[in-house]
Amino acid sequence: MKTFLAYGADAREHADLAKRVAVDLQTAGIWTEVDLLGTAPLEGWRVWNDERLVAADVVLVLATAPFAKRIEVAEEKNAGRYDAKLALRALREKKRVVLVVPDDPELHPAPGFLEGRVHFTFPTQMPELTAHLQELAGDLPGGEATDGAPLVTMPAAGARRPTPDTPSTTRARRSPTPRSSAGKKSTGTTKTSSPRVDTSNVVRRYLEKVCESYEKAELDKMFVRPSGESAGRVIVDLVGHTKSLLETDRRARVLLLGDYGTGKSWFAQRLTYELAKSALAGELDAPLPVFLSLSFARGKPSLAKAIAMFLARVDVRVSEQDLIAFLKNSPKVVLILDGLDELGERIKRDAAPKFVTALNELSAATGVRSVITCRTTFFKDSVDEDQVAATEKLNLRVFDDRQIDEYLHRMPKSVREPMVDVLDKTPRLRELCRTPIHMLLAREHVAERAELGADFRLIDLYDTFVKKNLAAHATTNPGWSQKARRDFVRSIAYQMFDEGLFEMSTEALEKLLATELPAAPDAERAQASTQIVNASFFVRAGGAFRPLHFSFLEYFAAETLVEDLYQGKVDRWNRRPLYAEVFDFMIQMIQRRGVDKLPVDAIVQSEREEAPSNFLATMYRWPVPEVRPYFEKLLLNGKWPLVRAVACQGAGLYDGDRVIPSLLSAFDNEPNTVIRATLQRLLDRVRPSVTESELLSGINDRTKIPVNLVADHAEEILRTKQNGFALTAYRKALMLGDKRPSSTIAAIYLLAGVADSESYSSIQTIAQNSQLPVVRFAYEHASTIAPLPPIQQVESPS
Repeated sequence: MKTFLAYGADAREHADLAKRVAVDLQTAGIWTEVDLLGTAPLEGWRVWNDERLVAADVVLVLATAPFAKRIEVAEEKNAGRYDAKLALRALREKKRVVLVVPDDPELHPAPGFLEGRVHFTFPTQMPELTAHLQELAGDLPGGEATDGAPLVTMPAAGARRPTPDTPSTTRARRSPTPRSSAGKKSTGTTKTSSPRVDTSNVVRRYLEKVCESYEKAELDKMFVRPSGESAGRVIVDLVGHTKSLLETDRRARVLLLGDYGTGKSWFAQRLTYELAKSALAGELDAPLPVFLSLSFARGKPSLAKAIAMFLARVDVRVSEQDLIAFLKNSPKVVLILDGLDELGERIKRDAAPKFVTALNELSAATGVRSVITCRTTFFKDSVDEDQVAATEKLNLRVFDDRQIDEYLHRMPKSVREPMVDVLDKTPRLRELCRTPIHMLLAREHVAERAELGADFRLIDLYDTFVKKNLAAHATTNPGWSQKARRDFVRSIAYQMFDEGLFEMSTEALEKLLATELPAAPDAERAQASTQIVNASFFVRAGGAFRPLHFSFLEYFAAETLVEDLYQGKVDRWNRRPLYAEVFDFMIQMIQRRGVDKLPVDAIVQSEREEAPSNFLATMYRWPVPEVRPYFEKLLLNGKWPLVRAVACQGAGLYDGDRVIPSLLSAFDNEPNTVIRATLQRLLDRVRPSVTESELLSGINDRTKIPVNLVADHAEEILRTKQNGFALTAYRKALMLGDKRPSSTIAAIYLLAGVADSESYSSIQTIAQNSQLPVVRFAYEHASTIAPLPPIQQVESPS
């Protein structure tokens, strides 16, 4: 039976509800087509919907109050939006139409709309709706609710395999009576049969789609085989190496780590493609690849459910239960899971153990192999990485000169020649182009004849790329300025970043455009929506779009936050914890604009600690003399212990007499013993360079007796019982060692104070290898509040 769902794009939550209806019915074995779950067809969505409506045996209409009203208006005036006209056609032309009404009373249509029409509430009457559709299917030729519908037909979990001689059947059952204002009862029996077992044609179809999608996007034209490292040895061809691992080890679980932009997703897509090609060619050992972007898995009830829903985006229809059964009976499958850091929104590291638990449960039942990609910065250290329990850990390497030359060779000659010339003349740009994403951006930058001045920065590449894509269609909407267009795109990108959205629906975009361009005709807004989702920094998938690369969201988020900062607005700086890549973008933007107009008072007066903490983490990347006053002001006036702790580290980046008065004053007024101890070590460190007797006397007075440490003061700073963000940050800061001693000293005190036993061995190693007496003394001092393993004793610097 062919079932089609019509719905109104009134709001994002209505589209989400339509997805839930379709997916729940699919899970129940009734395949339901809806444009929200597919990939964009070549013929366009209107033609696709028209064809599905004509072919459908049953049409479901999601009857929310706004949509029902629009259908009534369309009927009365013979005009209206396309979605209302489509549903009206179904109500006029189709014999089998079922209304699905949300449980929420506020979304119920008027009683008159329901009168005489079969309807069920969702999700309360989901069992009744399912039974009714099965009954309707029993009245059709073939008598199966899923006859010809699912593209994948696999045995349900635990089902016995039927043989050709003994077909399996189930006893017919009577359907519950559906609600109908007309009071009519629908009766009948459900005729079902066990799902077919042969999946060879379906698997081939899926593999062909994988290859077709990859080749259609022409990803192979610019692909340069990445290299990497494993256990200290260099691997020239990382894709080929991983294929060999998967072919020879049925229990393989590979963890691929790489910095942002180094090509983790590129690797995952290429591996999927090459495995699919090998399987199609009939290679005996080639495992069947199943790709999943882990961003998509956020909020899904299980990993198998996420995979099943993701497969539907390439028109492979399978329920969660059937997928598990297929994996269990197909030991050659490999799950290629891209972006573990995206599952945790780059910062939520508790996502890793939860994911591993889910993967372990699935693997225990199925024995599938897996490849997991993740940003290196997502883990604090190798201990965190070990949570994944990988059989092999691989690290992506940046492009070497040979790979850069190969990438250039693949470019058209008209693009390659100026690119080679610019790279030869600009070594800084060549170094930047050692990652695929930066090579792509640099190529566009050079093609636009953009200048590379002495103050050239990475953000210039992003800026050129964005401007070019927004300018491409500017003439079609002359009333919408380039600046306004960019501000709008930046706002939706920031929303996706802030809310942790994997993608945004085109319906949600059109709703935002209606607010942005209230006077524009519907056709003009629709055109603007199409242009935005088709911009090169976005990728469209079905009725939704997502960023081509997550760094575009990070770039736009940084731009938004910096713009707010210069206007003295800090609300969004308090919204969510930020991280290294965003800080790196922000400091470049601040460098470009200058620090003289930064409203530091607004930061100091923030009622929450996130704004000043994020500000300090940004400025910490650029310890020039002009930045020092900001560290000192927050050290002396910061309301929050964490803010003062970070400001203390920032002030400790500066040598010389100028910073000493602030350190002395802060020590005298600071109530937190951990911060006071850190200040003592910083004063110890600058002592040898001090020539003024008064300052030297002040240092000696404040450092002659070590501060009596209170462990609870470390918890006061890190607040580990509320979240792990600050704890993770200091675990990473510890690894800086002698490169940033102010951070290392603070990390030693704080991690010891909160009894972070996982870090004890790292603390010992850092202190033992340090060439700085103040770091080693901090270790001995911290041992008074934590059972740190002993190292060689040192004398107090005083």
